[in-house]
Amino acid sequence: MDVSAENCAMMVRQATWMIVCMVSIVVSTLKRVRDEPESEPDLKPNPLLYDLRSDAEHHRQTTLQAIYHSTDVECVSMLRMRRMPFFSLCNLFRSRGLL
Repeated sequence: MDVSAENCAMMVRQATWMIVCMVSIVVSTLKRVRDEPESEPDLKPNPLLYDLRSDAEHHRQTTLQAIYHSTDVECVSMLRMRRMPFFSLCNLFRSRGLL
């Protein structure tokens, strides 16, 4: 084998290893993005998560109640829209299954 053929073979091997490394990085990044646990999930619920979820749900309910029972002026100051367009937007989200 001459020198140019050896150089070509070495470049092919290096390119192959670079592609393998890049694919492994992309796959590991996609696994992290999907938020799928790689190990067995804990069967015990985490009480901190439930507490945070209940606080967030309480805040959401309080905010929605404030919007529903406010005047148009208060609604404009909170949402930058009047109540009627807000209700129309909520109905649109419900019809598309986003709420």
